[in-house]
Amino acid sequence: EATAGESPTPQRRKLCGGWGRGVPTRRSDWLLVRSAANQDWPTPPDVRNAVVIDVMTAFEAANSKGDSRRALSLAGVAIAMDGANQRAEHVALQTASGADFPQILGHTGPWPIDATREEIDGGVDGG
Repeated sequence: EATAGESPTPQRRKLCGGWGRGVPTRRSDWLLVRSAANQDWPTPPDVRNAVVIDVMTAFEAANSKGDSRRALSLAGVAIAMDGANQRAEHVALQTASGADFPQILGHTGPWPIDATREEIDGGVDGG
């Protein structure tokens, strides 16, 4: 019999996560990241950096294996991150100009999708 927090099935799926630490990711992880970016969930900068590194790594792996479907899915994640950045920039510009536009709740900084891997690596805990 399963207890609270346990799956009643004999083959329990292990949770993923641990961005930036080489933990394998599933499609569901990337869908969650895409939703987080699309819905402007508050995400700490160190987590954002680690997620972007993992997106780059997974995209490169998918491309080298010829896995077009996964590569396109990851491109959708990057597009969602870019969209979040553009929304935040728009709000910042409107706020700076004195216009009365609503703030994006919980925005904690841009997704560093335009940065190089070396620029991002400086802010990621590799442990």
